[in-house]
Amino acid sequence: MKSTPGVAVFGAGNWGRNHVRVFHRLGALAAVVETDARRRAEVAEQYPGISVYAAPGPMLADAAVDAVVIATPAPTHYALARAALGAGKDVLVEKPMTLSVREAEELVAAAAERDRVLLLGHLLLYKPAVKSSSPACGRGWSERCAVWKCAAGNWDGCGGQKTSSGALRRTISPCCCIWLGPGRPRSRPRVWSRCSRALRTMCG
Repeated sequence: MKSTPGVAVFGAGNWGRNHVRVFHRLGALAAVVETDARRRAEVAEQYPGISVYAAPGPMLADAAVDAVVIATPAPTHYALARAALGAGKDVLVEKPMTLSVREAEELVAAAAERDRVLLLGHLLLYKPAVKSSSPACGRGWSERCAVWKCAAGNWDGCGGQKTSSGALRRTISPCCCIWLGPGRPRSRPRVWSRCSRALRTMCG
């Protein structure tokens, strides 16, 4: 077994390029898939020796790739994740995982059937500040925490997210994943409602 798995990144755009940079720094970057020719040229120049593909098919057949990161526009997440799982790869998919509950459930089932890892990019869950907040939320502060997260987060006016996959869909999931996690069942409906209202007010 390899000591470091080979990781391929789907999408080298605004967010995907961060995955490319970090996995390369870790010595784990095996390939990049990018449909834009200009970006492919930039990746090839910046990371010599890394395989760069214009389409996912050839990459999924690459034995050097053990896992994939999907950092492409949200409407493409389901198909790419399903194809990667079908090819026996572990998958990290950026949020939103899919654009429907049905598609998300199908990905979960596909990962379980093939004994593959399927991870959603809720990186804030691993921040020390978030971990240390659990005792406070356990004392009944979860509504206050959630609304603060929604109102004070780095939304930046919602930017281009509003036209790509919907600002509410993209931004409600991180805060509610954090503050409505296991161990806080009583406050979930109220917190979800207040989060939704806060985001609708900000994002229209």
